[in-house]
Amino acid sequence: MAKIRFEHCPVCGSVHTENIFLIEAGKPPVVFIRCAECGAFVAKYVLSKYTSNKPADLLDIPQTQFVGAFDDDAKSSYEEVQKVLNEKGEEFKLIENLIAEANKK
Repeated sequence: MAKIRFEHCPVCGSVHTENIFLIEAGKPPVVFIRCAECGAFVAKYVLSKYTSNKPADLLDIPQTQFVGAFDDDAKSSYEEVQKVLNEKGEEFKLIENLIAEANKK
């Protein structure tokens, strides 16, 4: 069962965040999440693939190991997230707990 959780600042509780990308040759992109309200560190993600809202024909770069175009799969995934959010709302457990529960063997 899918669950939705927004990033919340551990210092001030805000959900307003900024994504800071670290791009290094040959390494997957890393995204640091910073609170837009108080500037605190919120989270770090290592991406397997970055997809924006740009379709393949608008990207003037070759597709790479770490960059994917916005395709039907990305669009339908996002629409499914919106559907779950609208139907069930946000789950308020810690993200770490949600990930652990989803991956129990």
